[in-house]
Amino acid sequence: MKLFFLKLTTLSILTLLFTSCKENDELIETSTSKTELGGSFLHQKKASPVEEWFIDDVMKKNGETFKKAFNSIVSNKKFKEGDFIILGANFYRIDGKLLIEKKVNIIGKGQTKTILFQNKPSSSVMKNSVFIVCHAEGITFKNVTISADNKSNKAVIVNKRLVEFNNVRFLKAKWGIFSNFNIGSLKVLDCYFTKSITFRGIAFNSDISKENVKEMSQIRIERTVFEGKQPSVKGSPKFAISIDAGNEASNDNSRVIDMRGMLIEDCTFTDDFGGGIALAQVKNVNITDNDFFANKEQKRNAIHLEDTSSNINIVSNEFICNTSKEGKPLIFIGSSERTILEDGCKNIYIRGNIFEGKCQRLIQGERAQQINISHNKMCKMETFEGPKINFYNINDKIFIPTSGNNANKCVSYEVRDLNKKQIKFHK
Repeated sequence: MKLFFLKLTTLSILTLLFTSCKENDELIETSTSKTELGGSFLHQKKASPVEEWFIDDVMKKNGETFKKAFNSIVSNKKFKEGDFIILGANFYRIDGKLLIEKKVNIIGKGQTKTILFQNKPSSSVMKNSVFIVCHAEGITFKNVTISADNKSNKAVIVNKRLVEFNNVRFLKAKWGIFSNFNIGSLKVLDCYFTKSITFRGIAFNSDISKENVKEMSQIRIERTVFEGKQPSVKGSPKFAISIDAGNEASNDNSRVIDMRGMLIEDCTFTDDFGGGIALAQVKNVNITDNDFFANKEQKRNAIHLEDTSSNINIVSNEFICNTSKEGKPLIFIGSSERTILEDGCKNIYIRGNIFEGKCQRLIQGERAQQINISHNKMCKMETFEGPKINFYNINDKIFIPTSGNNANKCVSYEVRDLNKKQIKFHK
């Protein structure tokens, strides 16, 4: 650390002292003003451009439900976008849909202390019922639980950018967070998706979107737990995270969304959540430093890449698997619907991962090209039969080193080429 000394004149010192005292006086001075809502639950601070509104005070003062109190606050003339609505250690029952149309920070006392609970569905038709809709930029949820209580398909729908979930627990819905508008700048930090989320933890589905967006940027999912064990919806694969630009054979395979470096980092997928991460027709995604756990029967892949997905980095993750012979490969790369090489995945980088336990296959692919699998540790992982890595059907430029600085440890593989002939084999 460098220290810089400045010689000050007596006048300079007096000027600094006067300025400092004036600033401190402004920080100490606060005022509490009565608002049109009739209480002192709006705390104004001269040192801060935002204000805090205490919803319990509003509910108590005016005898209002949570939804009415919330709407009273955000519609108040003195409410500024970006203000804080402070929730107490309370169980808040909310009838129907909570529509949020202004930038706001919603702050609770903790996942187990502040519960937002859907008391009645928003629609008599289950598939049309939703709980919370984020229809403004800059909405933040922090230190709360969101429970749809199985009254809605979707716990939260996100229609705008710059939405953040921080230390939020999700309960009892088919989808946890859902968007079909291809929004960007979503943050999911230190959250917990319980096993009662039965279909998708976080899902972007542009296949049913009205907007053909070419890119989404600044999406971060970090330090979040996706709990498994509960079976998925009958006939449908369950995945913790699904980014789907449309993976049906009838779709235009040129429709690929650039995720601009989307980050999935330091997350935990227990019992593989039925399936961990599914990506279709997207590019530029980083999956790093995550833990994947699969026990008993693994019905879906820990990581599933398909249909023109590219530039995906799978780095420094740990896969611990003890499943049955009928389980799925931990990582799948390829095309499940189409028949030509160009419709598969390319430029996939799998490096520095650790595999332990026993599973049906570590990595499996078809219609894949320019795949780099290097510097992975596989000595503590067994397969029920065949090699640990298998690329079948047609493939091109599959790189799996067994010696040198980039060598995989204890690897075995079989790779077929463009003519479906076995061109590489390592036992």
